[in-house]
Amino acid sequence: TGLNLTARRPIAAGNEITIDYATLGVGPVTPFVCTCGAANCRQWIHPDDYAQDFVRRYGEHVSDYVRVKRAARAL
Repeated sequence: TGLNLTARRPIAAGNEITIDYATLGVGPVTPFVCTCGAANCRQWIHPDDYAQDFVRRYGEHVSDYVRVKRAARAL
């Protein structure tokens, strides 16, 4: 239960923190536009984003849910 987040780099006081929905697994939702405004935002959020190749860059920095779903699909 709950959600544990791990920083991939040091975070200083006042730094903005962002998270990619693909690391969490958003479940069965209608795709929607993210309006966070981050420079590296992917813009669109899709329910199967966890299965896309770009998620590999996060390594182990994904939720257990995403890890299990990716393993089930041999990703």
